Amino acid sequence: MKAKRMFKVGDVVVVKPDVFDPDFKIPLGGWQGRISAINPSHTVLRIDWDSITLQQMPADIVERCQSEGLYWHYMSLYAEEVELTAARDTEKDAIAMFKAIQQGRVSPGSLEAGEAPEPNGKNGKALLTQSLWNFPRLDYADHIW
Repeated sequence: MKAKRMFKVGDVVVVKPDVFDPDFKIPLGGWQGRISAINPSHTVLRIDWDSITLQQMPADIVERCQSEGLYWHYMSLYAEEVELTAARDTEKDAIAMFKAIQQGRVSPGSLEAGEAPEPNGKNGKALLTQSLWNFPRLDYADHIW
């Protein structure tokens, strides 16, 4: 029997193919982020999406989440739905991208799959790393473990 993988907070993960959002039924395969919380039985992980996933996220999904009072910058998934991967950005990049989208300075869906923002902004899609704002990731009141 294969040993169960024990993830830890801070691990960078990618969603496996054929995993779908339970609310909107959209494919999540390839979305990446960092684990920010784990339930006590290590079966459910809260994943804060990285800056590239946030910027590639369909704009209509962000709008629907906001109108329905759902969080769009993270998701809880089962541990078997993700696997470890290498980071594509920093946590600071993800925080800055979340705030930029929330404040309307960057549009979700403005990057194509596989396209990365350039740090120097040559393609007009620079990462916004100059500022670190208060990020609502420490509020776990919406999770019932």
